[in-house]
Amino acid sequence: GRSIGIAHYGVGKRYETFPDDVGMLFPAGEAAVTWNLHYFPVGVGAPQDVVEVGLWFYPEDQEPTIETRGEVLMRVDRMGGMPRGGDILIPPHGQQVLQGAHVLDQPTLINSFRPHMHMRGKEMSIEAIYPDGRREVLGKVSDYKHIWQISYQFALDQKPLLPKGTVLLFTSVFDNSTANPLNPDPEQWVVFGRRGVDEMSHMWVGITELEQEEFERLIAERKAKLVSQQDQGGSEEKR
Repeated sequence: GRSIGIAHYGVGKRYETFPDDVGMLFPAGEAAVTWNLHYFPVGVGAPQDVVEVGLWFYPEDQEPTIETRGEVLMRVDRMGGMPRGGDILIPPHGQQVLQGAHVLDQPTLINSFRPHMHMRGKEMSIEAIYPDGRREVLGKVSDYKHIWQISYQFALDQKPLLPKGTVLLFTSVFDNSTANPLNPDPEQWVVFGRRGVDEMSHMWVGITELEQEEFERLIAERKAKLVSQQDQGGSEEKR
């Protein structure tokens, strides 16, 4: 049957929110909630561990007009072929920089971003390259810590509104030197893998894909609000 990803979590992420009038659609009928849990060995068991997820629903008489997929995985390492992540190869006491690009097939609202690397991860950024060639850094984490993976939520009026054809460029930096306090062994070559001592390179991006008409409406509303704020500021200066 059909399955949907409800939420993705890393230690440090507190919650996931959507803008007003935006929601995630749950198919009607019976459904089972399944989990995919990753644990890190610390030398003790966790037999009493309890995992919960909380969902907030719109009132029955209120239906959001925009559907979102929530967080979407966008890879910075190799996006196809086998083995996955074959371009991750960090030498002992060395560094590596990786970049990955994703083209937006629809106008898109960016709600949040959450980098994901492992212990050699140092920094990661997300940049928009607009169809007209303009470039804008949307977010950058320059002191990434695998032990505390924060979801960075854009303020309501600051959520990037990106036109169709925009390229999202992701850059990851790895540090396998002794300057990295989380590095378990700088003498090792590091490749892709699911263990914490191996590496990954992707970003979870909270996106809401829009129809062109909806995109233009949101752009117009944001411009009108900006003009109103500027007019109010000018009036205050004249007093």
